[in-house]
Amino acid sequence: MNKLIILIAVLSSYISFGQDCKLVGVDTSLTFSYEYSFRFLNLDDSTTMELVQTAKDSSAYNFCGFTKDNSGAVQSGIQIIVRDKKDNKVIKTTSNAKGEFQLNLPPGDYKVRTASCMHDRLEFEVGIDTTHQQVLHVNLGLTQEIITYQINSKERLSEEKIEELMECVKVNREDVYGACSEQGEYYLVVKG
Repeated sequence: MNKLIILIAVLSSYISFGQDCKLVGVDTSLTFSYEYSFRFLNLDDSTTMELVQTAKDSSAYNFCGFTKDNSGAVQSGIQIIVRDKKDNKVIKTTSNAKGEFQLNLPPGDYKVRTASCMHDRLEFEVGIDTTHQQVLHVNLGLTQEIITYQINSKERLSEEKIEELMECVKVNREDVYGACSEQGEYYLVVKG
């Protein structure tokens, strides 16, 4: 039981410095017993939204919006998933080539989320009535990187050492093994 508590404390400390890093396993039968794994988060490129309520004219959709990335480039193909909070009915639409989407929803309360393999997920709630139009402006941030880096070490590494190695990887992505490994102590590899 004590080992489990220590492991949880160790894992949470590595996540706290803003990257997704974890101790994957310890196998004392191997020369390099400790295996760590990490990916970089795109913390400086997060998803934001603005929901504007306007008076609805009779021909307008009551829930519509625009999807862009944080550079302002239009993002088509973003799925908008709307779930009625009362009966759990799901309605889906996808942003068009101009990044626009439009829905006519019955009055009620909804949970809305975006879905895209390249961008962070956005989730929020919105109320729809018959007299207003809800216009959503979404700036989509990038999701976590796909590339996973692995550290194999003979000894347990300190949080400071892991941070140092992660910084080394950021600067030396073309030669992670050569630039960031210390022969006989630990080595880094790209997992894909």
